[in-house]
Amino acid sequence: MSGVVYGLLGYIWMMTRFQVATRYMLSQQTVMFMLVWLGLCLVGIIPHVANTEHVLGLVLGVAWGFVRSGGWSQMRRRRRWHKQLS
Repeated sequence: MSGVVYGLLGYIWMMTRFQVATRYMLSQQTVMFMLVWLGLCLVGIIPHVANTEHVLGLVLGVAWGFVRSGGWSQMRRRRRWHKQLS
């Protein structure tokens, strides 16, 4: 279940980052806590943790949230805008 929680946090993280009118809210402190906790588990400071499930849940949640929030189209628009300025 913790992999599901990381997936949900990754999804909400991308939705709050790329979609302005979203109903989801996630503070930067929560994101930082999530990433620090994952780092502590990965280096072994916190033992006996299913690291593969945490990382896979986070990666899939971030990818799904990025696609659903329209982050890809926003990045393309920004790239075109910066290209026009050059």
